[in-house]
Amino acid sequence: MADGDEIHPHLPRRYLNNYRDFCAPAFDPEDVAHEIARVVRNDMKDFGNPPINLMVVCMERLSSQLPEGPLLSQTVAYGALQQEINRIARQYPGNEQGMDIALRTVRSAVEDYRRSGVIPDTESVLSGYLMKIHESRFSQRVPLSSTHLNGISATEVNNRLSEVRVFAENEYAHFARSIGRNPNVDRRIQRRRYNQGLGLYDEVR
Repeated sequence: MADGDEIHPHLPRRYLNNYRDFCAPAFDPEDVAHEIARVVRNDMKDFGNPPINLMVVCMERLSSQLPEGPLLSQTVAYGALQQEINRIARQYPGNEQGMDIALRTVRSAVEDYRRSGVIPDTESVLSGYLMKIHESRFSQRVPLSSTHLNGISATEVNNRLSEVRVFAENEYAHFARSIGRNPNVDRRIQRRRYNQGLGLYDEVR
């Protein structure tokens, strides 16, 4: 069996089977997205509850403080807001990778609010956290290899990543609803079929 570095030098080992399926001639973006979601769930379990708790508390605080609307969003003191987020984060020490992704997720939600004036809800932030794990552990790493299994081109890699993302977003939105009801990461991602065709780091291995 080929060494992991020979299959893909930049992917964590636990994502190598996903990469094989991703590069397969019989590529199915829904199946690939579902199996990646299973591995993302394992990463999330390794990161533990503190990142989840951090995001839930931040969203509760922000939803009670932020005014709604694109004009009012321009009146927010974002420097003070970031200091508040950092202060909350210090109350939730945990896995460095998970906390980093959670903080980036919260900051991304704040930036989305700055542009739109729409106050982010906890469910969308939790879904964003799962997607950021997906991106940092898989989709941002796949293009880093100069060659790919079965000789697929860089263009095909990008096309497939886009196709997988659509189904992955559905997976994570579904899972985020479950987490939002009970913020404990030890849960199953259940198999779902969708009728519509559209619509980090190496330490954890």
